[in-house]
Amino acid sequence: MVSGALFALLPLFGLFAALWKPRGQIVSHDPHPAVGLDECAPIAGLEACEDAWVAHDAGIAYLACSSVESRAHWAPSLVHLDAAALPTLGADSLRLFSFASRTHSAVRFVGLPAGHPGLFAHGLDALHTPSAAEPDLYTLFLVSHRPPADPALAPKEGADSVVELFETRLGSDEARYVGTVRHERVLTPNSVVATGPRSFYVSNDHARKVHWTRMFELVYVESSSIAHCELLPSGESDCTVAVDDILYPNGIAKGPDDLLYSASTFTGEISVWEIQADHTLVPSSHIWIQRPIDNLHVSPTTGAIFAATFPRFFDFALSSPSLPRPHKPYSSRSPVEIWRVANQTSDEQFLGRRWAKDVVLADPMGETVSAVTTAAPWRDQLLLTGYFTPHAVVCRLGGETL
Repeated sequence: MVSGALFALLPLFGLFAALWKPRGQIVSHDPHPAVGLDECAPIAGLEACEDAWVAHDAGIAYLACSSVESRAHWAPSLVHLDAAALPTLGADSLRLFSFASRTHSAVRFVGLPAGHPGLFAHGLDALHTPSAAEPDLYTLFLVSHRPPADPALAPKEGADSVVELFETRLGSDEARYVGTVRHERVLTPNSVVATGPRSFYVSNDHARKVHWTRMFELVYVESSSIAHCELLPSGESDCTVAVDDILYPNGIAKGPDDLLYSASTFTGEISVWEIQADHTLVPSSHIWIQRPIDNLHVSPTTGAIFAATFPRFFDFALSSPSLPRPHKPYSSRSPVEIWRVANQTSDEQFLGRRWAKDVVLADPMGETVSAVTTAAPWRDQLLLTGYFTPHAVVCRLGGETL
């Protein structure tokens, strides 16, 4: 994702990128022809939902949502750092969506400690953590980009980002506060993957919260990291580096094969990692999509990876809300491609994995779906949401189990 300050310089950067293109960098491709758009329906009210998590057996999803206007002021991954324009308490929300009824409602946070600043939503994940008393108990992991204590310092310091943990009964309208992970390794958190009732991986999409290099990320990005963190019984946070020296790690996901997948927005590849006992990550293989990639989701039914991509990254940058036009997020359209990646490796193939790639949904003009950052599968449907889209979209893809 790119800074709002880049918009005036995009033509110059386009020329620069054409003349000098770093190894593996992906900027723009001709979009795939339209596919999968015949049965798509907008879901009003699911605004600016950067990520979603689906409870497949129940047919419901949790979404981390904000508003387009708020994103125009405050979106640290876009270097929108006008914290002074924010309300005193975070007004972002966790929404609960039903695929069957196509309706949604807010989940209330209960048990928040005094002085808690509220939610400033980004990525999320959930894990079934049952107990004898509560068999339907789930732990929610929510990335939250809190503003600094002094909002005026936000342009110099960036966000005070954390990962918030809550517990909820599946489908309940309440989530009970568990604790907050705040650590120097949680630097620029984007996506999160639960590994236990109080532990998770988190991707840091950038190496610095604020820096002059953030102004040139269409052509240059410093390497960053994925961390593994745990909320200790004492309430303190413990985080270690799982892997570093990776470029723009954005979405991460864990599959039923116990592999971790990470997407690079900068290089257009999905990295496949083997999880070690000490939570470090060892590279297994790479899957080239040749598109800037945002979030990843894995189907628990088929094991396929679904990647939300931007075939024209400049169009995505231009569709970002920015002042003075925060109420016109679709004044520029951003083409969308959703790629599916399936592992075709058989037991006999021991020299490496084979990956089958296809485009299951594409909107080359961004007319039906635009600037999508998440494509979460459920049965034969995709839930499509965006960091700054005014609504979500659900598309049914021909009765095929995804």
